[in-house]
Amino acid sequence: MALSRNDIARYLFVFIWWGINGALFASTFINYGTSKKYHYLRTIVKGGLPYARGAAMVLNFNCMLVLLSMCRNIISFIRSNLNCGWCGVVHICGHYFNLTNLTESQHRGNTEIEQHLSQLDNPWLNPIRESGVVSFINPVTGVFSTVAGVTGVIMTLSLILMVSSATELIRRSFFETFWFTHHLFVVFFGCLVVHGVCYVFKPTWMNMILRSAMMSTFGRIIQPTDYKIRPQLTAPEAMVIKHPSKVLEIQMKKEGFRCEAGQYIFLKCKKISQLEWHPFTLTSAPEESYFSVHIRSAGDWTDGLHKAFDCNDCLMKDIGSCPRLAVDGPFGTSSTDVFKYDVIMCIGAGIGVTPFASILKSVWYRHNQRYADLKIKKVYFFWICRDTNAFEWFTDLLGHLEIQMATMNMNDFVEYHIYLTGWDTKLAIQSSMHQGAADNITNLEAKTQYGRPAWSKIFKDIAAKHKGVNRTEIGVFFCGPSVLSHVLHKNANQYSDVKNGVKFSYHKENF
Repeated sequence: MALSRNDIARYLFVFIWWGINGALFASTFINYGTSKKYHYLRTIVKGGLPYARGAAMVLNFNCMLVLLSMCRNIISFIRSNLNCGWCGVVHICGHYFNLTNLTESQHRGNTEIEQHLSQLDNPWLNPIRESGVVSFINPVTGVFSTVAGVTGVIMTLSLILMVSSATELIRRSFFETFWFTHHLFVVFFGCLVVHGVCYVFKPTWMNMILRSAMMSTFGRIIQPTDYKIRPQLTAPEAMVIKHPSKVLEIQMKKEGFRCEAGQYIFLKCKKISQLEWHPFTLTSAPEESYFSVHIRSAGDWTDGLHKAFDCNDCLMKDIGSCPRLAVDGPFGTSSTDVFKYDVIMCIGAGIGVTPFASILKSVWYRHNQRYADLKIKKVYFFWICRDTNAFEWFTDLLGHLEIQMATMNMNDFVEYHIYLTGWDTKLAIQSSMHQGAADNITNLEAKTQYGRPAWSKIFKDIAAKHKGVNRTEIGVFFCGPSVLSHVLHKNANQYSDVKNGVKFSYHKENF
C-alpha cells in the first residue's frame, strides 16, 4: 500500500498518458481501416495503412509533448520513455509495407483495379512516380523519390545521432558533442512539418506541432539575461572566489533575478564560446543579496572559464578583465518542495551534494529569522562521497552552519551524516587515533563514517523517532546516481507506515 500512495501521482500520469496514446491509435486505426474515404487506398496498400497512420498519430502527439518539455520548467516523462520508440518502429514498418505495395501495385500480375488506380494522372493515391510516368522501381529507390521518403530518412538519421550522443558516457566526457548534436532537433522538426505535406495525407496535425514549436521558441527568446560581474571590495555581493581543488565561486548581483532554493541556471561565456550553455546548480540561498555558483575545472569549457577569471588573490580586483556572462534561468527541480514537510532527509552523493548548499542555507535563514510559514522542525543531511578534497568549499559551509547553530543553542536542528567510501587502512587508523573534538578529515563536530550507509536501518530508525498519534510526513530529497536512487525509493516505500503516522515522500533529481 505504501508503494501506491508514494507513487500515486506518477502512476496516474502514466495511466492518463497511456490512455491518450491508446485512444489516438485506436481512433486513427479504425478511421483508416473502415472509412469509405480511404477504400481505394486500402485496395492498393492493403493492411499496412491503418497501422502506419495509427502509429503516426501517436508519434505526432508525443513530438508535440517533447517540444513542450523543452521549455525546461515543464517536467517531462515522455522524452525518456522507451515505449514511444515502439510507435516509431510500427510507423516505419507500416511505411515499408505500404511502399512495397504501392510499387508492386503497378506491376503486371496484380488486379486490374490496383493497376488502374496506380496509373491515374493524379498521383494522390500512388505517389511513386518519376517525371510524371509510372516507374517500376524497387521500394528502396522509391523512398528517395518522394518528399515523405527523403524527410523520413533524414528524421531517422537525426534521431540516431541525437540518441547515441545522449548516452551518459558522451554527456559526461564530451559535453560539447552532446550539446551541438542535440540541436539536430531543429532538422528533425523541420522535416516533420513537411513530412506529410505532399500527396496521400494532409497534415491536419501540423497546427499542433507548430503551436508547440512557437511556445518552445518563445521560451528560448525571453529567458536569457546578461549579467556583468563587477567585483569590488565595497560590493561583496559581486565577486569571484577561488577555492581549493580548482573550484571557482562566482557571485553575481541579483538585479531583477529571483530564485528558489535548489534551482539551477545555464551559463554562457561568449569569450569561450558563442553557442555553448552549461548548467550549474545555484549554491546561494534566496535570502542572500547575491546568487552564486561553484564551478569545478573538469573539462574544456570549465577550464576555459577558470582561465578567463584567473586571479592570484581570493578576490578578483581587476574589473576590466571580467568577461560577460549570459544567464538563462533559474529552473526548478524537485528540491524546491523541501518547505512542504515537517521533517526532511537531504541525501547527496558525490557532486549531487551541490543543490543542498542552497537548501541548507535557506532552511537555516528561515528558521533563524522565524518565518511564520516554515514547517520544518528537523533536518537529516547525508553526504556520501568518495573523497572530500573536491568539496572543501562545502565542508566550510557545513562548518559555518555548525558554528551558527551552536551560537543559537540549536545543535539538534540539523543532523549531519558524512560517509567516506574511498578510504584505506592508513586513513582509518589515523582517524581512530585522533582524539580531538572535531573530525580529522572535515573538521566538523559530526564524525566521518567509513563505508556505505545501511539505508534500511537509517530509514527504520528515523521512522521510529517520528512515529506518533499525529501524522508526520518526511520529505526525502536525493541528488545523485540512479542506482542509489532505486535503493532509497524502495526504502522510502517500505518504511512508510500509516498506522504509526509516518510517511516518506520521495523526490529525486539525477546529476
